[in-house]
Amino acid sequence: MGSSLFSEVRVELGIAYSDLHDFPVHGHDFCELVIVLKGRGIHLLDGEKQRIIFGDVYVLKGDQHHGFENLVEIELAVFRYRHELLFENEDELLKIPGYSVLFQLEPAFRQQQKHRSNMRLSPEQQVEVEKLLAAFQQEQDRGDRVCGLQ
Repeated sequence: MGSSLFSEVRVELGIAYSDLHDFPVHGHDFCELVIVLKGRGIHLLDGEKQRIIFGDVYVLKGDQHHGFENLVEIELAVFRYRHELLFENEDELLKIPGYSVLFQLEPAFRQQQKHRSNMRLSPEQQVEVEKLLAAFQQEQDRGDRVCGLQ
């Protein structure tokens, strides 16, 4: 595995603002759920290039190397998590609507399609997600236990 940029990640939300045009390919030993909140760019993943735009949602497994190029006013919400910690009770998670689509089917489909597709939120869904992200960030800033995962 490649070098790790982060350490001791359990569950964390990071909202990244960037006017960079490139972010080098890198690897880490945790997973990420990424939501493109604004802007556009190219996501480099497993040797493939994929266009990302506002509303795209995707999951990166910890063993995937990725980076970015040609970013334009990009804003990403990135949930970093350790698979083994978040999914200790996967039987319960399977009962949540959308869980299997996002965390099981979407990564498999993207890999099969050589990363040429992403799930994309509608504008209405994007508004709802941004409200949830704001609430999550407030809980995290206060040091609250978010969903019992910290």
